[in-house]
Amino acid sequence: MSSGYARDAEVVCTERVGRWRPMLNGLLVGPPSLWSATLGLGAAVVAFVGWLAILFTDRLPERLGYYLVAVLCYQWRVRACLYGLIRSGAKCVLLEGGLE
Repeated sequence: MSSGYARDAEVVCTERVGRWRPMLNGLLVGPPSLWSATLGLGAAVVAFVGWLAILFTDRLPERLGYYLVAVLCYQWRVRACLYGLIRSGAKCVLLEGGLE
């Protein structure tokens, strides 16, 4: 079975983290975390609608799948920034095409 959805993601970590960074990251990641939670609620609704679509058509519509992938990518990026793995401006790059 071949799927058009991206399945692999990559996070490039920084080698050194400044001493000030853990303290400041908690403050800087607050608003994106709230936005991530809101998008997560939307993703739950989209997942349920997608489940109904799969139930009746045996296939997940591409737009719903791409939305779910985009939300997961954003959530991974926010969490990686919170834990100090990447800088706040870093992009989430999906390896098999899709979002960049």
